[in-house]
Amino acid sequence: MSSPQPYDTMDDRQTAPRSGRSSISIAFLFYIITLCAILVAALQRISVNEAVTGWVVAAVLAVGIGVGLLIGLLFGVVRVKGPSGALVGCCAGAVVGAIAGPISLIGSDQFYSVLALTLFGCWILIALMLLATRLGDS
Repeated sequence: MSSPQPYDTMDDRQTAPRSGRSSISIAFLFYIITLCAILVAALQRISVNEAVTGWVVAAVLAVGIGVGLLIGLLFGVVRVKGPSGALVGCCAGAVVGAIAGPISLIGSDQFYSVLALTLFGCWILIALMLLATRLGDS
């Protein structure tokens, strides 16, 4: 009985060779497209308000990104404790702030229509994820 060679066994640090496929799936692309459509439909309601000008949107966008960066940085440093956590927290916070800032300009008269639109869109997104998971398992 011979002892196994180091290349005969595979430990936790080794990984299987990668195939030539991309790491981003087509389902992920559909998720992003659906999410963008939901956001565009929600943000389209801002154009109804005459008081909202380009400068107001730019200011709210800048404030949203700034606050998101700060909260993301704090969360990344406290939760992950490292420079990678801070970087990921900043990026995630900037994206969330860039979305939340302009959405805050939606008037109270449009609230229920935007709420219905986003809830319906999110359920479509969840259904797409479930469908992709089911198709990926088979």
